[in-house]
This record gives sequence, C-alpha cells and structure tokens, in this order.
Amino acid sequence: MPQAQIHPGPSNLKIPQRQKRFSSMSKQKVGLWLIGGGGGVGSTAALGLAALARNLTDTTSLVTELPMFQGLDLPKAGDFVVGGHEIRKATLWDAVNEMHERANVFTHKLLAGCESQLAEWQKNFRPGTVIASGSTIEKLADRPEVFAAESPRAATDRIKADLEDFRKRHQLDRWWWPMSPPRSHPSSWGPNINRGQLWKPP
Repeated sequence: MPQAQIHPGPSNLKIPQRQKRFSSMSKQKVGLWLIGGGGGVGSTAALGLAALARNLTDTTSLVTELPMFQGLDLPKAGDFVVGGHEIRKATLWDAVNEMHERANVFTHKLLAGCESQLAEWQKNFRPGTVIASGSTIEKLADRPEVFAAESPRAATDRIKADLEDFRKRHQLDRWWWPMSPPRSHPSSWGPNINRGQLWKPP
C-alpha cells in the first residue's frame, strides 16, 4: 500500500489580495468582549494583550507576526479594549495570579507591569447569566446577580444593552465577540446578537 506523501507549500506564500479588507483597521479602537473572561483563557488573552502593548513579552508564536501577514495593516495590541460577561466574582487579576501560583506560568515583572491595565479593563465586565446553562456551570457561579429571576428575553436584552454600552463608552470602531457561547446562552435566543463576528458601524 503506497504511503501518503506530504508536500511542503511554497516558501513565498502570500496572503491573497482579497484579505486586504482589514487595512482600514489601523489606529482604530477595537473592542474584545469575552464570555467567561475571568477564566483561564480569557484572563490569559487579556494579560497577553496588555503585555504586548507594554513590550513586556515578545511575539513568539504570534501568528500575525509571521512574514506572510506583514502586508496587512492589522490592529496592534494597544488598539484593543477588553470587556466581558462573567458569572464568577474572580477578576482578571485574580485569575492570572491563581495561574501563576499554581503553575508559575507568568513572571512577577509581567504581572506587575500589567496590573493597572487589567484593573481598568475589569471595570468593563458585567454579570453574565446562568439561564439554561446546566448544573455544572451553575456550580461555578458565585455572583448573586446572575441568579436574578429573569426571562430568556430579558437576559438577552440585558446582554445587548451591556454590549451597546461598551461600544458607546469607549467609542469603538470595531468590537469582536470571539468565544462562541453554547446554544443555551441567551445570545442564541435573539436575532440581533451575532456570535463570533466582527461588528463595525453601518
């Protein structure tokens, strides 16, 4: 039986011309809204952005720093504003410090250099919801607000209002909701909140 062969791609691979649609994002404020932002993934993403903006870490393994992306005018780390929904009381600062204590994954210098930025972004976080989330997720929740008696429609309207407030307060040119929530998340109950899509003004 013949063995499959792997053929390396061309060394001069370039981004197709059509992807230059991002070129207008230069020097614009981009919102990043994280679902469960106080968890390990969300807090690490926020810490990474803060560290990159302050030159406290290098760009190793950052895909957009590869040569094939050099022709694109992508937003820089300092262009982002972070916010999100969370069902736990733990803050971004709490989460990254817990990971540091457990696994020593961040340096003291990096954490200290980003503390003020994480605190500023924390002001943008709002209570999430546990409606139809299941018992496993409910056990994680310790913010009393998320257990408020509200209908799915009311939860959806509240979340939409949080996102609109985030956009207006920071005068965002774009905002991105990268973590697609499960089907039980209220955003899937309303037609006007797009999951995992880039919002831009009409």
